[in-house]
Amino acid sequence: MNHHHDTPVQPSATERQLRRLVVPEPAAYAADKRLDVIREPDLDLLWGSNE
Repeated sequence: MNHHHDTPVQPSATERQLRRLVVPEPAAYAADKRLDVIREPDLDLLWGSNE
C-alpha cells in the first residue's frame, strides 16, 4: 500500500452536501432573489418564429 498522501483527498458526496448546507448561497445564484431570471421565456421572441 502507498502511505504517501500525494493525491488530494476527494470529499465524499455527504461531505459535499454538508458543506453546501453550511456555506450560504450567494445572492447571485439564488434564483428567487434574482430579477433577471426569465421564468417563462418567449422562444419565438428569442429565436425568431420559424415560418
